Amino acid sequence: MKNTSLFVSFILYLFLCVLLSVLNKKISANKRKIINKFVENNNLDTIYQRHIPAKLKKKNLVDHKIKKNKNNIIKLDSKNKSIFNGNTFFINSAKIKSYSKNVFKKDSKSKGIYLLNVQAGKKIEPFLGSLNKYDSPTKTIHEIIIHDKKICLCKYRLSVKYNFLKKNHVLLNLETIQDITKKYVVDTSNYYVDYFIDIYKINQFENIYNNNIVDFIYLYKKYAQTKYKEKFNTLHYGNSFIIVYPPPNLSGQLHAGHYHNFIYQDVILLFNKHVLSKYAIPIYGTDHGGLSAHEMFWKLFLKNKGVDYINNSEYVTEMNKWQNEIKNDIIKRLQNINIVIDENEFYNTMDENMKHIVSKTFYILYKNKLILNKMYPVYYCDDLKTIIPRQDIEFYEKPKEQSDQKWAVKLYIVSKDDINNEDSKRANEISKESVMNDQSGDVYIIPKTQNVISYLENPKNLKLNEENVIYLELEDKNDVHNLSGVLFNSINKEQFQNKYAFISSCKKVVPMIYCKRSYICPSEDAGKETEKKKIVFAPVFSLARHNDKDGTTIFQHFQHFQHFQHFEKNEKAEADAVKRYAYYKGHKCKLVLSEHWYIDYQKLNRVFRESNLNTNFTVLPTKYKKYFFEEIINDDWILNRQIPHGHKIPIYKYECDENVDKKNINNNKFDSDNVCDSNFEYYVYGNDVEEAYNNMKKSSIFKNKTIKIEELKQKDVLDSWFSSALYFIHCLDQSKIDIYKLLKEKECLVDFICTGKDILHPWIVRSFVLLYYLVNNNYIKYILPNQFKNSVDKNDYQLAKVVKFHGLLKDNVGKKISKTDKNVKYYDKYLKNLNPDTIRLSFCFMQKEDTEDVIFSEHFIYKSEKFLRKLWNIANFIKINCSFNLYNKIKTKYKLNTNEKIYNFLENLDFPKIGHIGIHISYCNLIDMVIKNLKYFDSVQAINIIHNFVMIYFSKFYINYYLYSSTNEYMKEVGIFLLLHIFKGVLKILYPFIPHITEVLYLQIYRKENNDISKQNQINENLFQPLSSNYNFFENENFTLKKSIISSVHFDIFTRLFNYFCNLKKNKLPDKSNFHIYIKFNDKNNDLPINYFYQEGSFFNKFFDMDISLCSDKIPLIKNNDQDVEKNQTLLYSSNDFDVILVSKL
Repeated sequence: MKNTSLFVSFILYLFLCVLLSVLNKKISANKRKIINKFVENNNLDTIYQRHIPAKLKKKNLVDHKIKKNKNNIIKLDSKNKSIFNGNTFFINSAKIKSYSKNVFKKDSKSKGIYLLNVQAGKKIEPFLGSLNKYDSPTKTIHEIIIHDKKICLCKYRLSVKYNFLKKNHVLLNLETIQDITKKYVVDTSNYYVDYFIDIYKINQFENIYNNNIVDFIYLYKKYAQTKYKEKFNTLHYGNSFIIVYPPPNLSGQLHAGHYHNFIYQDVILLFNKHVLSKYAIPIYGTDHGGLSAHEMFWKLFLKNKGVDYINNSEYVTEMNKWQNEIKNDIIKRLQNINIVIDENEFYNTMDENMKHIVSKTFYILYKNKLILNKMYPVYYCDDLKTIIPRQDIEFYEKPKEQSDQKWAVKLYIVSKDDINNEDSKRANEISKESVMNDQSGDVYIIPKTQNVISYLENPKNLKLNEENVIYLELEDKNDVHNLSGVLFNSINKEQFQNKYAFISSCKKVVPMIYCKRSYICPSEDAGKETEKKKIVFAPVFSLARHNDKDGTTIFQHFQHFQHFQHFEKNEKAEADAVKRYAYYKGHKCKLVLSEHWYIDYQKLNRVFRESNLNTNFTVLPTKYKKYFFEEIINDDWILNRQIPHGHKIPIYKYECDENVDKKNINNNKFDSDNVCDSNFEYYVYGNDVEEAYNNMKKSSIFKNKTIKIEELKQKDVLDSWFSSALYFIHCLDQSKIDIYKLLKEKECLVDFICTGKDILHPWIVRSFVLLYYLVNNNYIKYILPNQFKNSVDKNDYQLAKVVKFHGLLKDNVGKKISKTDKNVKYYDKYLKNLNPDTIRLSFCFMQKEDTEDVIFSEHFIYKSEKFLRKLWNIANFIKINCSFNLYNKIKTKYKLNTNEKIYNFLENLDFPKIGHIGIHISYCNLIDMVIKNLKYFDSVQAINIIHNFVMIYFSKFYINYYLYSSTNEYMKEVGIFLLLHIFKGVLKILYPFIPHITEVLYLQIYRKENNDISKQNQINENLFQPLSSNYNFFENENFTLKKSIISSVHFDIFTRLFNYFCNLKKNKLPDKSNFHIYIKFNDKNNDLPINYFYQEGSFFNKFFDMDISLCSDKIPLIKNNDQDVEKNQTLLYSSNDFDVILVSKL
């Protein structure tokens, strides 16, 4: 009975097993049917990942035996059904439900098939049974997720097509796939995801730069860069290479001049990152532009729209909106030239952290009396309503505005003894700090300097000398009423020092003010010896008309005088006046006398200039280092700008009531409760009005005084160069770099700065000076308290290790390309339809070694396109003719893992060839020279060395040599090995210059084949990284070979012979059956390896199809038909190394 029960149970068990098996197969078949139907109905091309997991942690694996295509390429049969190249697998797990919900943001209860990352990155949902039709006849299913009651995830292919339009890197699906793999695939299985299957299939040059391909590789590099930077920490500081790209102003689109700068720096960055294996950290951002942005905004929003006025808040709102559009355009344009940028780490000089740094630095300079206030002659633009710095002024001999009339005013030079006026005594102190100034604490009190102009009620007492007269040219006769002074420059300074100019028509006396010649003349004129001897004068005006004591304007008060009688054209006026007209970007400017905050720059840079320890940085070209020390510009740095957008000057002016009785200050205290004395002006520091109010209350000067907070006014913004000079500190701080530890480790903030020579002083030198002052005096700890908890113990820290200046990119008429100029789009016609590699390479060829200005031309584009085509053709030749398995076999068999071993292997062959040995020597010299040049930041020499090697030695010579010199199969294998070995090195050394095509070719030739080998031999796939994620291209490789029999000189002779015969073959020669050609070596130097050359005779005969023989002084020419050939020879070519002789056959 017991046995019967067991038997029945066994039968039932078998029946259930069979039933479950049938049901399982039916379910699986239904699943396959659904997917196949989806594929067939939509005519989709489905390709599966080549490497299949050996085991899964879940047992419900549905395995399919599908026909394999020999070339791993998917084909469609006659019925348009897919032929799969691999096995699908299913993973059933409840965890997929929540995972899918979180990643793909889809309700878990939904039922459907989801085709991801197709059609511009959109998610497509075809419902089961009524599948969508697509316009394109062929689509690729890259990833299908099927939601049903069992929450089943089906992956037909793990090589996904990426979403290029969305910025979230999760949509790359790299982490998605890796996460699923870790959770559900056994770690020991031979499984990995190949992201580059689509790259392997590119077979046309134009397809390399297909938008999807370019975006895919860019996005992969961006993903790799993010992972790379996440690992950066303080341990890497010693081997780091930090570079801060000059921030372009947010005043217009990025132009060719920026490409010129950014591409060069990106080459240097990628070289350090991938070749020198340094931890390279690039930092990108923009500058708010200040005056430059204000001028463009004025054109676009005020002038073009016909708006006369816009309030400050509306101005700032519109400016921010406009600049945000420019920022996005800049990022896009940089991406178009293959510069990898993370939008989340793209900084600006108006960031919140930057505002803190600017304010703290201003306060430090203010407290140490390096920021002061005084009356100062500056250029003012009526159109833009702001002052313009002298370095931005352009001078013209004639005014741009048409004017038929010119007026000249006659001024008498008088001494201060001739004028008995108290106000005039103050006028002489315009450019000097008053002894009554008080800058105690946060409060700054200075005497008013508005009365620099005198009006004489009884000028008859003046002694006027007609021989002591000057003439000033004025554009409008009414300008005389606004004249505040006369600027002069003379070798004999005392001639006009402490003198005044008297205008008899309106009884007006103005001071004579000495200034540098370069301030009122073009720099090129100021430097000429003949010009230096001339005395020059320039009128300086006030911003507002001066009022007399009764409140009426001077014009009204003296209108009964015939004060225009002296205004007439005068030849002497032409000699006295400065015949230059000042403009800023086409806007007319005039000199005005105005009150401004300024940095005492001469005092600030004195410590920097005089420090003996302050020379431990390199300037390229070296001639520019003198501008940091010997020829440093010591002009006061005017800080005020009258524009709404920018960093507000953290100083508030207390507006005094002019009706209050004037009091004097005694011992820094007032005699009454009145806060103000109208003879003085009061300023107080504060980041906002509340802080300024509290600082004023705390001051002992205003003790027990009634202060009205509404009387505190803040007007101007800081010069944008001030925040630009602190930009490096801001960027490193925001990049979470420990500046304190970085300085201790490297003694500099950044490794390399590259910029145009035009901003050497306003940006670079000032940045050096400011940082040196802050660090040397330990003020940096107040700016960055979280980083500098301890004081720095040295005083030789620098901003940068290397500073390089380059020439300016100019248009065809020699004008600098500028965002705010009409020529901003001048080169767009050349660059518009170019691929990123052509653009990069064109600008690399255009670079100059010195700071010579450059002009872009189509020649650079043609040269670049030809070179890229050549690379593609070489790669195709290698893919067709060379076996990677054979290369790997030779490399492994003979242990050819160093260049020295490869050289010894070639030299010890039974029949060593100059061609093989020479190309290897030339390749090693190439890499060695390029590395040396790029270490010294010379990209011009480097790219030209590579270009010559590829075009002349590798392509023209060695590929032909490989085809025609192989005497047996073994020598052919040697040639295959060298072709693959050298081309791999060429792609690596070219990667910094043209990262896209080199990545594609490297993936196609080396990674694809390496992956096939890894599949067979279980080699770790991580060894074959793309170039973009390989951070040590030439690990343990040495390119300096020992001296041997064959040298680069001998190979040069051999290739010159080859090139000569290539040219000779093009010429018309007699019937080749009627002559011999002899190559006679002039082996006076005994080191010429004649025997090696003789072994190459067959190559010349075979390739050129000529009767060519080799001889030397030691081995004479052979005789022909018992006749001495010397009687019938013709010298075709002669050099120090060899002669080519044609001998007619008899």
